[in-house]
Formats: sequence, structure tokens, C-alpha cells
Amino acid sequence: MRRRLSSCLKLLPSSVSEVARAISRISLSGGGADNGSCLNSVCRRGRMPIFSKNEINRRLQRFRSQFGECDVGIGFSFTNSYYLSGAPIMHSGRPTITVVPKHGEPVIVIAEIEKGRALLLSPIKDFRSYTDDDGPNVEAALRILVDVLKDLKAKNVGYDANWTPAATINLLKTLLPELEFTDLSSVFDGMRLVNSDEEIEIVRASSAIADVGMQAFLSEAKIGMREIELAGISMRAMTEFAGRSYPDTEVKVSFASQQGLRSLQAHGGTNGEPLSSGQLMCVVTTAFAWSYNTAVERVVALGDLNPEQERLRDALILAHRSAIDAVAPGVACSAVDNVARKIFTAAGFTQVHCGTGLARGVQNDFEGRIDRGNIRSYNHAPLLPGMAITIEPWAIVPGVGAPRNCDMVLVTDTGHEVLTKTPAGKLRIG
Repeated sequence: MRRRLSSCLKLLPSSVSEVARAISRISLSGGGADNGSCLNSVCRRGRMPIFSKNEINRRLQRFRSQFGECDVGIGFSFTNSYYLSGAPIMHSGRPTITVVPKHGEPVIVIAEIEKGRALLLSPIKDFRSYTDDDGPNVEAALRILVDVLKDLKAKNVGYDANWTPAATINLLKTLLPELEFTDLSSVFDGMRLVNSDEEIEIVRASSAIADVGMQAFLSEAKIGMREIELAGISMRAMTEFAGRSYPDTEVKVSFASQQGLRSLQAHGGTNGEPLSSGQLMCVVTTAFAWSYNTAVERVVALGDLNPEQERLRDALILAHRSAIDAVAPGVACSAVDNVARKIFTAAGFTQVHCGTGLARGVQNDFEGRIDRGNIRSYNHAPLLPGMAITIEPWAIVPGVGAPRNCDMVLVTDTGHEVLTKTPAGKLRIG
């Protein structure tokens, strides 16, 4: 694997290569011994399940133990169906439903065109499939689900209500009017909040990939270059690094950047605007390894800044570092958020309308957030070892912008580990 990585790094700018090598030493530490991690096993032996059979069985057993009065637990959403089955099947209009009876073997209801992928990636082997010829996909999937529930003699079904469309449940109630439903959203969230060792290995890989993208931007960016051009450079660096370091891991990457006042548009994208001096820029590199989401964000000065911009940049750096320092097991999520807020308030930046971070893991732009893992002032739940969170405090400053620094942070038994390694100090281009 290290030889493959070395070949990849020859394609990158020298400064990016140096960082990528450092990241690879961290992410691939442990040498060639197989420590039971599926990610490195996949890299060496070709396509195989993402997670070990023991890992999936552990999840299923824990899920069953929290059913309460339910006969069956169901993951309707991509996030929770994947978590229970080990197979990341994007729905794309065709539901994949993982059914877990309290007693007996689990079942996956799936589109026929997705079945081959699930067979490779999930230890579950009971598949009930439908095709487009069976009628509208949701109705076809639910008709099969009804047959499964009848076979199981289910009377009370628990499901992930927070991510399941109401129309889906209403149709199921029409097809099985005697069935009772229980919301198990908190059970799903509690299971996914803390990452297993196998999940943490994937998060590390995803973090390393995002780091390389940010380093490529910082190495190559110059005043006058267009944002969209730099997006291509960054994403190419990430994909080449991922392809050489984790060749059998499915990866998606993205890049976003906003200069000056455009950073007031939260979660905006990249355009063809040239980098111009005299403003702060927010740069975001994101990676998904097997749908485990990580991100690096950096505040970058473009040329010389005015005093107000300098003051905001300094407050952002201090709030980010201080919030990371506050992360430890048992510390309330709200306490971490308050550390950053106090720094912004003391600096005179009072428009803080967003929390300081959130729990990451299996997540996408449309679902997967866990309220219990939000680093926000209202959330007094404690941080737990195994949580992978972002620390990304930011304040809105009219006339200046709202850039932010963001790092992936793992809560450990004794404190924390910053998984992303790109420096977050006074970065400057031009």
C-alpha cells in the first residue's frame, strides 16, 4: 500500500506530497499487520464487506435489546438501513428497507438492480426484491414488506420515524391497518452516536482524504486564480490520494469556497470568481468514505486585511482552538459551544446563530444528523468516547463575512484526538 501511495504522490505538487506523506504515516500507522480492520483488509484483498460479520451482528443484537414491546425493528432511511445491514444502498427513488425481527433472521427489501451490491457488502442473506415492472417503487417495496411482516406475525413495529416519510407509514397503515407503530429514532441515534473501532478507521481515512484536498488548495492558490479552477485541483488531489491509499474504499469528495461577503451565504458553493485581495475566504474540503462524512474548513486571508477583518480572523482562530481544547469525555456539548461563544462575545461579535459543531459519521446532505450530537447551547448531553465530531465555531459579521475553521475531532477515553492535520493559524495567500 505504501508503494501505491508513493506513486500517487508523484502526481501532486511537492508541498502537497509532503503533507500527504505525513497524513499517510498517521492514517496507515500500524504497519502491515491485519488488526481486524475491514478498511485495510479491503485495500489488500479486493472487494469484501465493509464491516466484519461480528460488527454487524453486534449492531443487530444491540438493536434487538432496545426494541421494548416491538416485534420487529425497521430501518427505512438510507442511514439506518445501511447501519443495520452494512450495505450502503442509496435509494434513488427505490427504497432499501432493513427488517430486524426480535427473533429470527433479518431481511432486506431491495430493488433487484441493487441486490448484487448488497450481497457483496452485507452478511444478511435474506433478500426480497422488486423491479420497476412491479409498479411504483415505494408501493412495490411496501407490498413485499407487508408479506414479510405477516410471515413474522408482527403486531408492533418500531422504525426510524425522524427520517421516514409520513406518506410511507400512512401507506403501510393502509395495507396493514391492525399494525401498531413505535418511534425508535432515539434508539437508532444512540447506537450511531458512538463509533466502533471499524467505523473510526473509516473516519480516519475520510479525514486524511479531506486534509489532502485542503493542502492542495493552500499549496496552489494564487491571487487571480478562479475558485472553480482551484476546486478541480483540490478534488483531483483528494481522488488521486484516495485511489492510491484506499483503492477499494468507495469515496466521494467535494470542494466549496466563498470569498468575502459570499461567506454570509451559509453552505453556498463555488463559482468562477477570481481570488481577489483584501478579504477573508472560507474554504471547505469534504470527503465521504463509505458514506462516512468528514470535512476540513479554513479561514484564509487573501492579501492584506483591514483591522476589522484581522480582528474577526483572530477571534475565529482562538474560538476554534479553545473549543477543541475543551473536548473531553463527560464534558457537556453545550459547554464546548459556550467556550467559543464567550470568545466571540468578548471580541464584540454577537451574531452567533449557529452551533459550534456536530457529530459526524454516516451522514449526507439530506439525512443522518443526530440531535444528541449537536454541539449547541441547548444540548447538555455529555460527550462520549468514540464520538467523531466537528469543531467549527463561527460568527456572522455584516460587511465582513462569516468564514470558519473546522476540524474533525475524535473523543477518546482520556481527552480528544484531532483527526485532521492541516494547520489552522493565520493562513494567507498573496
